[in-house]
Amino acid sequence: MREEGLSGEERRKEPSRNGRHGSWARLAAGLLSLALLGAATAPRAPAAGPQSVEVRSARLEEGRAGFALRLELDRMAPFRAYMLADPPRAVLEFPRLEWRAPLPAPRAAGGLARALSAAPAGAGGARLTVALSRPARIVSAGYPEGGGGFELLLRALPGAAPAQPADAPPPAPRPAPPPLVVIDPGHGGADPGAVRGDVLEKDLALAFARELRDALRRDGRVRVAMTRDEDVFLGLRERVRIAAAAGAAAFVSIHVNTVESGDASGASVHTLSESASDEEAAALAAFENRADLPGGDELEGEGDDVARALIDLARRRAQARSRELAEALLRGLGRAAPILPGRAHRFAGFRVLKSPSMASALVELGFMSNPDDLRNLSDPAWRRRAARAMAAALGDWAERRARAPAFAPPPAEARAAAPGYRQ
Repeated sequence: MREEGLSGEERRKEPSRNGRHGSWARLAAGLLSLALLGAATAPRAPAAGPQSVEVRSARLEEGRAGFALRLELDRMAPFRAYMLADPPRAVLEFPRLEWRAPLPAPRAAGGLARALSAAPAGAGGARLTVALSRPARIVSAGYPEGGGGFELLLRALPGAAPAQPADAPPPAPRPAPPPLVVIDPGHGGADPGAVRGDVLEKDLALAFARELRDALRRDGRVRVAMTRDEDVFLGLRERVRIAAAAGAAAFVSIHVNTVESGDASGASVHTLSESASDEEAAALAAFENRADLPGGDELEGEGDDVARALIDLARRRAQARSRELAEALLRGLGRAAPILPGRAHRFAGFRVLKSPSMASALVELGFMSNPDDLRNLSDPAWRRRAARAMAAALGDWAERRARAPAFAPPPAEARAAAPGYRQ
C-alpha cells in the first residue's frame, strides 16, 4: 500500500486514516475523564470551562435552626462542600471562581450562621467559609434550578450546644446567685409551742416569718424560702433537711420565749454549742428539742473516725458563720425591738441548729410572758418594722459573706462513712 511507502517525514505531514481515528479516540477519552472528575466533585454541576466563573450576588436566608446560602453565578461550576469542627464551620470550594458580590452578613441574633469569609483556594479558585454558632449538617448543596443558582442548605444538629469560635474570648463567668435564706417558723400543727391565754407561739412565729419573707424579697439581696407557710407540723430533722436540700446559706428559726415567773423581756438570738451559755439557754434548748422525735442531726454510735473528724470540722466552721449571722440579726433587731439585756446572744445544743452545711440561728423575738413584748408581737405594724430591720441586716450579712472565703460541707463520702450522721 502507498501508506507503507511513505517516508517518516511524509508520515508526519500526512497521518494515516487509522492514525486520525486514534487521535480522536484519545481526545474523547480525555474529555470523558474530565467530565467524570467534575461529576464526582459536584454531581449536579458539569465541568466549567477554563474561564473564571463570576459570583454576581450572594444571599443568606436565615431561619430558627438553619440557613440557606444562595449564590448567583454566571454559569454552573464544579464545587466541593464539607464541614469542619472545633469550631464548627461550613466550607465551599470552587475552582476558577471570581468573587465580585459582597459577602452577606448574618442578621439573626443567636442564629446558626455567625460570620462569612472568602479566601483564595488553589490556582485561581476560591474558598467560602461560614462560621457557625453550633454544630450542624449539610442538608443539600448544588444547583436546584438547573442553572446558575447555587444553593447550600444547613441545619443545626438536634440538641447541639452553642460553640465558641477558636479566636473568641471565653464567655464571662455568670455571677453567682444571691445566697438563699430559709426561714423556719417554729412549731406548728399539733405542736403549739408556748401558750399564753389564747395566744400560741406557732401563730406568732408564722405571722412574723411571713413578714420577714416579704421584706427580704423587697430588699432583693438574698433569695428566700420557708420551711412551712401554713399551720402544719414538721419535725426538727425535716426542717433542717428542707433547708439543706435547697442549698441554703442561712437557716433562721423564728420563735417566741416565755418564763414562768419574772418580767424578762427583749429579743435574743441563739447559736449552737455543746455546752449552754447559761441555765436558761439550756432549759430553752431542752424545751425546743422536745418538738421532735428522739434522735437528731448529731452523730450517734460508732462511725469512721476520719468521717467524724471531717464532719466535726465542717460543723465548727458552720458555727463560726452562725455567730456572724447571729450578730447581724441582733444588729437588725436592735433597730426596731428591745434586746434582752446582757445576754442577747446565747448558746445551747439546739438540735435544729446542728447542720454542718449552713449558718444557723434561732431567734427569740421576745417574751410572751411580758405584756409589752406580747403587745408588740401581736401588732402587725411592729412586726413589719422589725421584719424590715432584720431583712436589712440579713442583706448586709449576705454582702459581707460574698467577700469572705466560702466553706463547704463535709464531702458526701465522709457523710456516708459515718452511719449515725443524718442531714
